[in-house]
Amino acid sequence: MGLKHSGAIHVPHELIRQAGQPEGGSWSLSFRALAHQRIQWGVPTIVRELKESDKSAWLVLWKGYQDFYKVDLRPEQTELTWKSFFNPKIESFALVAESESGPIGLAHYSFQSSTWAEAGYCYLEDLFVDPVASGAGAGGALLDAVKAKALAAKSVRLYWNTDATNTVARFLYDRYVKESGKVQYRMPLEGLSAG
Repeated sequence: MGLKHSGAIHVPHELIRQAGQPEGGSWSLSFRALAHQRIQWGVPTIVRELKESDKSAWLVLWKGYQDFYKVDLRPEQTELTWKSFFNPKIESFALVAESESGPIGLAHYSFQSSTWAEAGYCYLEDLFVDPVASGAGAGGALLDAVKAKALAAKSVRLYWNTDATNTVARFLYDRYVKESGKVQYRMPLEGLSAG
């Protein structure tokens, strides 16, 4: 059963077909402007667990997330990530936010033990909403759903990272909690030997 949140986007397929490629412009920008004119506030966004039948929609969202962060993961890594959500031996989980037109957002999370807490933490690794649906409540719905999963698992902390320049996401996150003030360091290990 999914969690319902008010505020989703629905763009009829005939309207998408009518949009076409604008003269001298970007189709995606034209579509975004058209879609924002068609937002139906009050239409519920449902958050539910990812299903294997969601793969094609998830791939579109996953690619959009990579594009946002200007990365291009190998197809093999994408396939490993996808399979991890359905492997009971791997503590990796996924949710999707869904409107009447299908999945419009994703959230990936995992649980980890902690030396500072008996019950451990929940880490929200990825949260992405299709930019066309941005501002319609899907991001908050996904964050609330991951929080509910963390509470059900008795986690004592839910945490996540974002770029300092990601003002849209930070506007949402600041409504939940203020940033921690921690600085993250990343040491690449791929290709290095243990000795």
